[in-house]
Amino acid sequence: MLPAEKHYKELKKRRRQHQDTLKRNLRKINFFWSNLKHCEPTVLPTGCWEWKGSTFHNGYGRWGITLYGKRVRRTHQIAWILTHGRLLPDGKLIRHKCDNRLCCNPGHLELGTHQENMDDKRFRLRVNAPKGEAHGQSKLTEAQAQAILDSSEPGRVLATRYGIGVSLVSKIRHGQAWSHLKKGKPRG
Repeated sequence: MLPAEKHYKELKKRRRQHQDTLKRNLRKINFFWSNLKHCEPTVLPTGCWEWKGSTFHNGYGRWGITLYGKRVRRTHQIAWILTHGRLLPDGKLIRHKCDNRLCCNPGHLELGTHQENMDDKRFRLRVNAPKGEAHGQSKLTEAQAQAILDSSEPGRVLATRYGIGVSLVSKIRHGQAWSHLKKGKPRG
């Protein structure tokens, strides 16, 4: 079989599966789309379509349906799958361009990786990771980190004094660790 014939056969099979899935779930799919509240545009030119039903503890829409032999429970994933006619590829997830976890507008949803999602989170300042002493793995107090930042002593000396690695001293001095501190800031 030629590669083109194989590809065409696969497309036909996928189209049949898509039609079967839609027929089997028509009432549920209509219920899903009717449970979206169309909102006024804010971030993007078109408004969000917010899920009006129940949610998970983290704020994502919650509803279940079996599509293409797989149970799907997050509403934004359901919207993407119904729109694109296929399950999410392995290692991929759905990202919200609008930053609205309840949004199911297919125009606001895009396929991406976990890393891209984390990059979006940082870029859009949604990171709420604990800083400084509040971080569970912190080995220094804020006063000690400020002293390292303000010191002109060699990194090896400071590392020995505070029981940390030279690399952490370097990261503090270059703003890669304890980046909320500023050089010369008075210690409280």
